[in-house]
Amino acid sequence: MAGDMLIYNIISVVLFLLACAGVYYTYGLVVRIIKKLRAGGKG
Repeated sequence: MAGDMLIYNIISVVLFLLACAGVYYTYGLVVRIIKKLRAGGKG
């Protein structure tokens, strides 16, 4: 039981970190696109 709980906890942490990384990456991508659009509009 203890081993199963440990594995479950590790998987939960890994999934949480992947989710955070995905959100951060997507946010950065959106910001870059918005900056490009704004720069293009001004130019």
